[in-house]
Amino acid sequence: MTEPSYPLSFNLWADPWIDLEHCNGTISRLGIADALLTAHEIRAVISSSPLDIVGIHRLLTAILQDIFQPETYEDLRDLIHANDFPEIPIREFGQQFASRFDLFSIDAPFLQSADLPLTPDRKTPTKTVGYLAEIVPCATSVVHFRHGQDDRQMFCPACCARGLVNIPAFAKSGGAGIKPSINGVPPLYVLPSGMNLKDSLAASLLIPPFLPAVRATQHDQAWWRRQPVVKRSQEVSSVGYLHSLTFPARRVRLHPKEGSVECTLCGEKTDLSVRTMVFEMGEARSKDAPFWFDPFAAYFLREKEGPLPLRPSPSKAAWREFGSLFLTMPENTTGTKKRHPVRPQVVEQWTRLGEQGITDHVGAFDFRCIGMRTDMKAKIFEWVDTTFNVPLALMKSAEAGLDIEDALAFSSDCGRTGQFVFRTKMNAGKQKGERFSHERQAIQEMVWQRLADPFHELVGRLEALEMLPTEERQEKRKDAIVQWGRTVVLITLKVIEIIFDTMGDDAQMLRQRYECTSELSGRLFGSLKKMEETTNA
Repeated sequence: MTEPSYPLSFNLWADPWIDLEHCNGTISRLGIADALLTAHEIRAVISSSPLDIVGIHRLLTAILQDIFQPETYEDLRDLIHANDFPEIPIREFGQQFASRFDLFSIDAPFLQSADLPLTPDRKTPTKTVGYLAEIVPCATSVVHFRHGQDDRQMFCPACCARGLVNIPAFAKSGGAGIKPSINGVPPLYVLPSGMNLKDSLAASLLIPPFLPAVRATQHDQAWWRRQPVVKRSQEVSSVGYLHSLTFPARRVRLHPKEGSVECTLCGEKTDLSVRTMVFEMGEARSKDAPFWFDPFAAYFLREKEGPLPLRPSPSKAAWREFGSLFLTMPENTTGTKKRHPVRPQVVEQWTRLGEQGITDHVGAFDFRCIGMRTDMKAKIFEWVDTTFNVPLALMKSAEAGLDIEDALAFSSDCGRTGQFVFRTKMNAGKQKGERFSHERQAIQEMVWQRLADPFHELVGRLEALEMLPTEERQEKRKDAIVQWGRTVVLITLKVIEIIFDTMGDDAQMLRQRYECTSELSGRLFGSLKKMEETTNA
């Protein structure tokens, strides 16, 4: 490894760093300009980390939003129906701003602070480059499935770029004074996923009615338009939309070295690598700033507290949030606490486009949901990455959200009933402790696992009903929900049988099994009868 012989350069606008799958099945790596100009030939951005998908998608969206600045539905119609993105505006943007995408620029490094030196001295407080990748263990941050010494991490420029573009969406708390990015604890991000990258990005462009209401409308500080200096722990009260997509939540300066090495993250050979960097707290929204609603996230509006972003939950599959993510949901349907689910504005806009016949996707549209589950601070437990094919008819429906919510609520009640009866019968006469607690906890999880496929079938049935006349639809909606209830009851009883099959067959166990299944069957079919009466009332 040697000190760089300046000037060094790795420009994200032109140099290849985004891994892409083309529509013909081939894989390539391109820079921003080529990715945008050939987006109609590209199936999707690919990466071993789903966080990279979000970071790159939001960066490309920000660039296109700045280039085209759509104001009306007609503007969106032109972009959506075009075979590809117009070449001239993209080329003109590159002529003006390409220099702002250089990772190692001396005076304007991409998503870094130019007031920090490119080559650190002894007094510079450096950190390992591993802090740019959540899957790499650094300092006290432990990743159980990956081991290594953090001071030996050496990233190639492409991996550094992907780490930097993840910061605006996923920077989390990291100790005293280290605050999360503009969205707080990272939410579950919803990304449009069309037939190709061009369709996906065009569906992500927003017109003013669907942009954050509290955004700054003048002098939006997109990274390529602002001064390339990030002050340490600076609070900002006014944020534009493009500023939010490129929000510099960390004050960074990469320290490049020349020499042929192997990137410790992706394994590729590189003649330019980064081992250390400055990595400090950057910008944060001031505490008195109004709440920021990200257009790619869903929220719960609460009666007595502030809005709550929809985040990944432990042991809760993303499909159980289908209504909150994609449908128009009724108020006060999520329990005793009053809260109103609000779907992402990117979904809301797509629904309005469908109503006006602007989109060609008259049947359904894919959305990819990506997030990471944390302890609300620095620990990361898992990624969430799933795709939904959402019928436009349900997105437009005023009734589907209530049907879905009622269906999921009944499922939760049945699971809780199963746990209660199991606990009561298996611990009869016991004043302390609880036997078979692991088996009891598994009941709810196993019920939800087995309901995934029936739920997708329910969505398909509700979609088909939207094509019927109103009176006929209302009647068959009831039948669909009742059929769902029967399915839930049968699955719950089957799960209890599966649990007991693992617990032995001595006389006492057989008696407890009979008592448990008998009482549970009575309770569940009683709940089903009430559901049928309520539905048909």
